[in-house]
Order: sequence, then C-alpha cells, then structure tokens
Amino acid sequence: MALLHCRQAVGHARIGDRVRAERSLARAETAYERGHGQPLAWLSFLTPAELTGLAGAAHQALGKDQRAQELTADALGMLEPPFERNRVYYPLQRAQALLDGGDIEHAAAEAGQAAGMAQRIRSQRVRQRLGSLRQQMRRHRHVAAAAEFLEMTRPTGA
Repeated sequence: MALLHCRQAVGHARIGDRVRAERSLARAETAYERGHGQPLAWLSFLTPAELTGLAGAAHQALGKDQRAQELTADALGMLEPPFERNRVYYPLQRAQALLDGGDIEHAAAEAGQAAGMAQRIRSQRVRQRLGSLRQQMRRHRHVAAAAEFLEMTRPTGA
C-alpha cells in the first residue's frame, strides 16, 4: 500500500493536485510504518530511501523545487549499497529540481557527476532522465557549467 500511495502522490502532483498528493504521501508513510517484518522479495526495493525519493519526485512535480532537492538528497543519503541505479538516478532527479529552481550551475554539476556514474549502469530510466536533462540544459548553453555538461555528455556516435 505504501508504494501505491507514493505512486498516487506523484500522479496527483503531475496534474497539480497538491492536496491529494500530500494526502497520498501521508498515507504512504502511515502504510509503511504499519508494515511488519521483511518485505516480500519483489518489494525489497521499497526502503525509506525509495519512499523519500518518490516524495521528492512528487514535490518536484508540484513545483516545490527546494523541498524536492532536500528530499532527494535525503534519499541519496539513506540509500543502501545494493541500489546502484538509484545512486545515479537520485542525483539526476536532484539536478532536475535544481534546474527547475533556476540553479543552472549546481544542476549541471550534479548532473555531470551522475553522468559519469551512469556509464556503469544499464538502465533505460537513467538514460531517459539524462537525455531529458541534456535537452533542457541546451537552453542554458550560454552558462559555462551547462556548456561543459553538454560537452561531457555529448553522444560519441560510437
């Protein structure tokens, strides 16, 4: 139920329904706290870091860039070693929140670090997120950090 409520929160946030998004996040937290014992194997990814990362995504969709940055940084700090993809994905999510908040230099730096790690990860989600950031960063190529990020992540054609 916690995962369902988190996904609902992100969906509500994407259509701009702040009240329902926040209600779903609260329900997710309550459902997670009520859980007993170890999760089923297929839910082993559902950790406090995952819930916090999804809350960050919901806040980002609501336009709460600062809160999204904080939650995503918290999620990264809680992340356990086996979750290598999220170790790349969360910085990209944070970079998006920074970019949405107008902090182009920090967004480019965060995305650049994640891009370096992304080469080790085989994930369509990570590639899509990185591609989306590249596309948005093009609008800011006049900023040196954005131009460096674009050059560093330029497809080689190989």
